[in-house]
Amino acid sequence: TQRSAAYAALRWVGAAYLLWCGGAMLLRPRQALTLEAEPAAPQAFRRGLLTNLLNPKVGLFYLSFLPGFVPAGWPAAPTMVALTAIHIGLALAWFGVLLGGAAALRSAIAGRADVTRGLDRITGVVFVGFGLRLALDRG
Repeated sequence: TQRSAAYAALRWVGAAYLLWCGGAMLLRPRQALTLEAEPAAPQAFRRGLLTNLLNPKVGLFYLSFLPGFVPAGWPAAPTMVALTAIHIGLALAWFGVLLGGAAALRSAIAGRADVTRGLDRITGVVFVGFGLRLALDRG
């Protein structure tokens, strides 16, 4: 059918792209970790907040997932707002930990060309593996 032909073409394009990216990382790994200028914390927070508020999937997640956690007999709206607030608080704490770890890791590997090349090669192998799997998939 036309739909399966479009899916197969998209799968092949995706596989080719992954193989190309992975091959480039394997054959020409970066010699240094280059970082763009970071936005100020308020700008980064605003960008992330707007991205989530304007993404309909976020709202659909809360509307479809949280009602299952509202106890019988409890008011649904306030309970879901409370559960959403808890989820947001936990996410902020978790992302704070991730950001702290990433900052420490970045300062540890910033001037190490061998680490940058190694990470590029590992990522290249993963991309090639995903590309091959996608290309050889019969689904």
